[in-house]
Amino acid sequence: MIRSLLVLTQLLIGSIFFPNLHLLNAQEAVATEDIPLIPRSAFFFSDSNIAVKLSPNGKRITFLEPYEGVLNVWMQNTDDKQAAVPVTKSKDPIFRYQWAQNNEQILFFRDFEGNENHHIYSVDLKSFKTIDLTPFDNIQARLIRGSEKFPDEIVVAINNRDPAYHDLWIINTRTGERRLVFENKEEFGELFVDHNHQLRLGRKSDGKGGFNFFNRDLSPGAWKSFIHFDKEDSMTSRVLDFSADNQRVYYLDSTNSNTPALYSSKLDSDNLQKEKIFSEDKSDILDVIFDPKTKQPRVAISDFLRIQWSILDPKIQADVQYLQDFSNGDLRFFESSLDDQKWIIGYVYDNKPARYYLYDRNKKAAVFLFSPNKELEKFPLTTMQPIIITSRDGLPLVSYLSMPKQGPKNNIPMVLWVHGGPNARDDWGYNVIHQWLNNRGYAVLSVNFRGSVGFGKQFLNAGNRQWSKKMQDDLIDAVNWAIQKGIANPKKICIGGASYGGYATLVGLTSTPEIFACGIDIAGSSNLQTVVESYPLYMKDVLDDVEYRIGRRDDKEFLREGSPIYKVDKISKPLLIAQGKNDIRVIESESTQIVEAMKKNQKPVLYVMFPDEGHAFVKIENDLAFYAIMEAFLAKELGGRFQAIGDDVKKSSAIIVEGKNLIEGL
Repeated sequence: MIRSLLVLTQLLIGSIFFPNLHLLNAQEAVATEDIPLIPRSAFFFSDSNIAVKLSPNGKRITFLEPYEGVLNVWMQNTDDKQAAVPVTKSKDPIFRYQWAQNNEQILFFRDFEGNENHHIYSVDLKSFKTIDLTPFDNIQARLIRGSEKFPDEIVVAINNRDPAYHDLWIINTRTGERRLVFENKEEFGELFVDHNHQLRLGRKSDGKGGFNFFNRDLSPGAWKSFIHFDKEDSMTSRVLDFSADNQRVYYLDSTNSNTPALYSSKLDSDNLQKEKIFSEDKSDILDVIFDPKTKQPRVAISDFLRIQWSILDPKIQADVQYLQDFSNGDLRFFESSLDDQKWIIGYVYDNKPARYYLYDRNKKAAVFLFSPNKELEKFPLTTMQPIIITSRDGLPLVSYLSMPKQGPKNNIPMVLWVHGGPNARDDWGYNVIHQWLNNRGYAVLSVNFRGSVGFGKQFLNAGNRQWSKKMQDDLIDAVNWAIQKGIANPKKICIGGASYGGYATLVGLTSTPEIFACGIDIAGSSNLQTVVESYPLYMKDVLDDVEYRIGRRDDKEFLREGSPIYKVDKISKPLLIAQGKNDIRVIESESTQIVEAMKKNQKPVLYVMFPDEGHAFVKIENDLAFYAIMEAFLAKELGGRFQAIGDDVKKSSAIIVEGKNLIEGL
């Protein structure tokens, strides 16, 4: 993506990427009373019709929508107007599911109150009988492969024998019958199965942050070295899928470039021969869409400022051109029937929720299905501007700015909302946090700081060992940019986010307390030493990579230096902390230890704990409760509009552990 970060910065920081920036200062203010206060529930309860999927035979559509207030799988036919019906009626929310290849079952994943020990279930679409396909205690199951060649079977990895490593099982989705097909005594961290349900590749850490891949000889079952991704390439390179004849493997590899290229290689060759299929210099290939019949790559998807589709298969050029001309949104979602004649496609917009369509390739026509959030269709929403901010050392920081419709456009309160990961990214499109906070009167800025993915390995690796250092400098540079442009009131800026975003909040309030008026930390780490030591056993394979990017476990002084827990005395501004008790990624003590330290130092802290949640708050009533608290907190500290808390907290599992007196209505 980036041949030279400095050169690219000089090329990109021109007026071409700021065509509407002057509007931020010149746009006339809209009276606050002209813009309604959109109900919180419209943002956080009505966000339904997500995870849209098409049955393999193209006859049915499924999606996630609340049933009795809990996200469940719903289904409707593609050839009539009958209303959708719930397929599952789970009391725990479902976020991941997929069709079984037999067209008669849905497979869904569920853990227990956020502990990430997922089981896989099947539900019959006629009888609605549900079977736990992985009925072991204290395990994590991973779906590896489902193939149209074996419509009633799936390959599943389960760590029931050894908590650190997953064995392979073939499971009948109708009966639940299981048979063990590979006992993972070689201690592979990840296993890859071909279209014939044969184990072909295994991945191991190389002990330095990179990964070695081994090819399995099908005849004697022996393993031999296949390909190696060094530590610099470990997050920009990965195996994707196998060819239809199972003789080749497709993968992304950035070994010889800044951005990953799409390659294929023969599996049975003694000498690795890499056939390059496609590359994109400007940004990473984030995903590849394969032909459902031929299994050949047909589209490479990348994202610099906005989504880009690169057509690899000329046979679908006309289809994609039609779809791209059909709407002014970004074509982002795609599902295909097995015969490739029906597609579900989805468009993303910045000022309205996504819209889904059923596309018939024979008719060359797209028919509207639904929008995920009917409630928000009634309200005026804001736009999102992609911008590039230059860091103090010359890196281009792809960022996204949203401004409220109401009130002045200069010197207003701003929320810097930091993405998690940190090896993730923000992108353009409808963003519920941006829209909600815009409606309350805040500018919102999200920044792809160094270490974010999608912008090449140089930009990604520039974040290695830079937690609390240059990664944080990028965020501060973005805040200063917003102040210099006259957007943000320097006395009314909040930093907030979840996971790494929560960590960045704690760093912001301890290292640059003069910049922020307050902070919002959702499941943020406070001690890097415990972060690198608290990974579950089944993530053992990635620990070398974690240490390469954060810091070594034995380098305790380095980790201590980047840990906000040791700098609590520097906090002088109010802090809101939220934590799920069952979080295995950022364990509960990460929050409680900083709360206790703040209490000891008589610092203002509001701590909300959810006993039935994990790393993310997935229950609708808990979502509503937290955002009600956050809204009241921001109104108190920054002065924006807010909707009264009402009964939202009472209806949730939220426990206000500390600071209840800081917010009215709790």
